[in-house]
Amino acid sequence: MSDLHMLSDRDRRDIQGLVLYGTTCPRLRYHFFRISDAVGGRRFVRSLVDADSPIRVSTADPRDQQEPSQTLVYAGFTWRGLEALAVSAVSLGSFPPEFRQGAKARASQLGDSGESAPERWLFDADAAHVAVVVYARQQDALDMLSGQLLDMAGTHACVLVSMLDGEALKDFTHPSGQAVTRPLHFGYTDGISQPELLPAPDRRPGTPAPVPPGMFVLGHASTSDGQSSVASPSLPIPAALGHNGTYGAFRMLQQDVDGYEDYLDSHVSGPDARELLAARMCGRWRNGAPLSLF
Repeated sequence: MSDLHMLSDRDRRDIQGLVLYGTTCPRLRYHFFRISDAVGGRRFVRSLVDADSPIRVSTADPRDQQEPSQTLVYAGFTWRGLEALAVSAVSLGSFPPEFRQGAKARASQLGDSGESAPERWLFDADAAHVAVVVYARQQDALDMLSGQLLDMAGTHACVLVSMLDGEALKDFTHPSGQAVTRPLHFGYTDGISQPELLPAPDRRPGTPAPVPPGMFVLGHASTSDGQSSVASPSLPIPAALGHNGTYGAFRMLQQDVDGYEDYLDSHVSGPDARELLAARMCGRWRNGAPLSLF
């Protein structure tokens, strides 16, 4: 395997763990902060990566992945957040236009109109400068870490804009007899199409082909010949600002589960025909097996 497709241990210590690994922590809380003072905001960012801080961003360091973590912390910044941190104009202008514009400005291009228009969103996306996500296995651990985070942010002139909780659904057996793991609200197994990064020595049969790290991690090759592709934008200025980083999106979707089930009931009769229609609509069976193969 060429070194072209290898992430060094140093890289992994510089990459947030969520970029390379999933998590089995069932509880999470999103914290969105507005930076009201650049100096305080920078101190807040430093505290998130300080080794002695009680709240430290979880990295992809192999040593951190050896034992299941009880809590995980990840952070991200909007373009307006970088602006609020007093990042230079040259650096701000070097980011892709989609990132600079933000979700509100691009709402019409993304189909966010009518009931999904920005004025109906839960909070003002432009006011969110920093997102800090806390995962935990137990509710009391989540509440404790979240409280510490809020205190730390307040100390550094970062104002809470919104706080949202999430919780993983429990595995279950569908009435059709299929075992559904990591379920979605529609009643299907999730995580069936998450690609692994090269090298992938423990790749399971039937999983998507592994891809070069640069498809997700900035500053690395995204094609087999070592070049960058459209899926891997150029690094911002200076390169250190984006190297080993990635772009992410926070998006909330409302799922009409009752409408989906009612549609199945009204168009077919019998459990077998019902599940076949459901599989044809989603391209896979409830347990995640692709319809094209099974």
